[in-house]
Amino acid sequence: MASVKRTCQKRFSHCLIAALVACWTGCSSLPDLKRLADATDKNVPPEAASDAPAEPPVDKAAQPDAPTEPSAALAKQLAAGRWWPTPPAAGGKIAEHRWRHEQLEQALKTPDAALLRQVADGSDRYAAADAVIGLARIGEVVPRERLLAVGSDAQLETNRRCAAIEALGEIVEREGTADWELLAPLCDSAREGYDGGAHAEAIAVATELAIEIPAAAIVEAARAKPVEPRKAAAQYCAARGKDLPIEVCDLRADPDINTRKAALAAIAACAPEGAADMLAASLTDTDFGARLAATRALGQVDSDQARSLLRAQLKDSGELIRAAAVEALAASGAHEEILELATDRSWRVRKSVAASLAKTPSRDAQVLAAQLLKDQSPEVEVAVVEAVAQWPLERGGEILLTACAHAALVTRQRAAERLTAIWPEAKLFSATAPVERRAEMIAELRAQLASAAPMAQLPDVGARRGRGDSAIGAEELQQTRELLERLALAKGADEQRAINEELAAGGEALLPALEAVAGLSDAPLPEALYREVLPALDRRYVLLARMQDGDQNERRRASSELAALATVDEAGPLALRRLAEIMPRERDAVVWLNVWKIVGGSTSDPAMRLAYAGLAHTEAEVRREACDYLGAHPLPAHEPALAAALSDSPDVARAAAQALGRCGPLTDVSPLLVALESNDPRLRLAAAISLTQLGEPAGGAALERYSHSDDADIRLAVAQALGELADPQFAAALARMLDDRESIRRAALLALEQTLADEIPYEPADAISRDERVARWKRRFAAQ
Repeated sequence: MASVKRTCQKRFSHCLIAALVACWTGCSSLPDLKRLADATDKNVPPEAASDAPAEPPVDKAAQPDAPTEPSAALAKQLAAGRWWPTPPAAGGKIAEHRWRHEQLEQALKTPDAALLRQVADGSDRYAAADAVIGLARIGEVVPRERLLAVGSDAQLETNRRCAAIEALGEIVEREGTADWELLAPLCDSAREGYDGGAHAEAIAVATELAIEIPAAAIVEAARAKPVEPRKAAAQYCAARGKDLPIEVCDLRADPDINTRKAALAAIAACAPEGAADMLAASLTDTDFGARLAATRALGQVDSDQARSLLRAQLKDSGELIRAAAVEALAASGAHEEILELATDRSWRVRKSVAASLAKTPSRDAQVLAAQLLKDQSPEVEVAVVEAVAQWPLERGGEILLTACAHAALVTRQRAAERLTAIWPEAKLFSATAPVERRAEMIAELRAQLASAAPMAQLPDVGARRGRGDSAIGAEELQQTRELLERLALAKGADEQRAINEELAAGGEALLPALEAVAGLSDAPLPEALYREVLPALDRRYVLLARMQDGDQNERRRASSELAALATVDEAGPLALRRLAEIMPRERDAVVWLNVWKIVGGSTSDPAMRLAYAGLAHTEAEVRREACDYLGAHPLPAHEPALAAALSDSPDVARAAAQALGRCGPLTDVSPLLVALESNDPRLRLAAAISLTQLGEPAGGAALERYSHSDDADIRLAVAQALGELADPQFAAALARMLDDRESIRRAALLALEQTLADEIPYEPADAISRDERVARWKRRFAAQ
């Protein structure tokens, strides 16, 4: 045993000597070190050992397959990357490719075909597959068989195989030799290495290239065990629009929600016998998305039964269902049934009604368009403008010109753009000019329009939902304007009283006329009008007078009653204008809190002035409500005021931070970056969320940090916020939070299902427990 120990010690000392000699002589290879150690072990001089016969030198030039340094770097870069499905593009645009690989895309920005070919011929199967796909994407000649081999390679993950199949489609499209027989082997479930995702991608390529797939192959896909081919089969039939197999129809009851929706689209597109009955059954689906898809699909079925089903959907409790029913009925040509929903409580439904006007430039549509132009939602008003812009100039020109006088900037800007597109003379109008100048331009354009495209008299520009259908013409409008001018210049009480009597003689028509005049000018109306004329026409002005002159209790009662009236019929622009004149002097917080209820969702200039006045109030709660209002109606112009509010009290600062995230691209994000360093954790969180919404990397990094917070309330708020953002970059953080306490775990699970809804199979709510859903997500991320 002692001899063995001595031998080991001797061998170690020889190795150490060999290493020291190597450092001195510049020897660096392991074979050389081994020879030096052996020589030392045998008492052979190191110099003699270094002269011993070495392995024959490698002739790199004689080995063309050996990767050069750049190709090795590229191969390493590609192999480290991953393929992902391309997320849906904004605005419904179709992405160039269905599959994305960030590292490959970076390399293709300055494509080097020779370098890609070296990697494609290398030994790393992952990098080689990516290089072949890259060559196809830049238009290089790639043998079909090579791409087909990558798409069939069972050792590659599904997404990489799918990207190769997509590239194969690009090759055959360029060659003009699209043929199902080339793709068919990928769809053979009995073949070794079969993959459901690759099967679905082959069908997607056939759909994109309009390759006819045999009916038997579609039936086989509809019966496939993996969900992807079933969904792809339904999408193929929907795109083809004919020859719908019953097996695809049956997919409307598939366990996967996305497959069910694809099957409903296929039924709508192909309209087989009994289509309305099939779609009717899905109106009671357990999943809301399926019910919504079935409602939309019914609009493509031309039958009385389908229209009857849609009329019933107009009474559904869900606003999205009602909105979809409106759109579907409009698509089917049943316009009359949807007009009554112009007063629906949901702005989404009213927006759908407004959009439906594009196809019906009738007298009723003109009346309705003028009414909806005074909707409390800017989305509805813009939808009216977009719809009317599709009418002939003689029918829609006057309505668009009226919209150019709108109090909301976004509405008048869109109206000016659309009117100019169909009537170039309107290019002289500026939506951002001072109000007096805008009034002058509109008057000039109205005179030109009357001769260029005369149209029937339209309803009053001040008509709005809930205020009746009284209409006034240009002559009455001018008379009202002249009376107001005389009233402003009246010198004695008798003259003033006489003019007030003339105005009052207009009766109920006076109020819409006054609102129309007020909408064309910011000049103050005579005080006598508010005091002596309007109170007899509308109780609001009685209450507004009390808010101006009464004591604190009277002002509170008056504002409370005005708020109650606003729940029945929203305050008009003239009432809001008067309110904006009164409120800057009001210091009572209770009155102000009632004012926010009176303003509601109005986007008029007076409402905006009230919000800015609220920001200067002494009570934090009033300032917070002002920030909430500006956030609910975001405009770039709000940025300076909201940025200043970040240094306010905690509640106000948080509301300001949240509002800034909705105001679009900011000129300066540094105030939000400063808020990330605040002592208030909830302000830091609000700033991080807003920065993320604005596309600032600092926001996402902060949210990642906050997901590790020691404060459970912060972690819960992060999980809920990530669910609202629904950004896949936070999916891993949410998966980690599935191991947190129960409340956070539930929030993280919901957020994951919102963020990655398209990546998971659908299960009815009663078919799988929450614990199993959590377990599935954990397995999904553990596999990465």
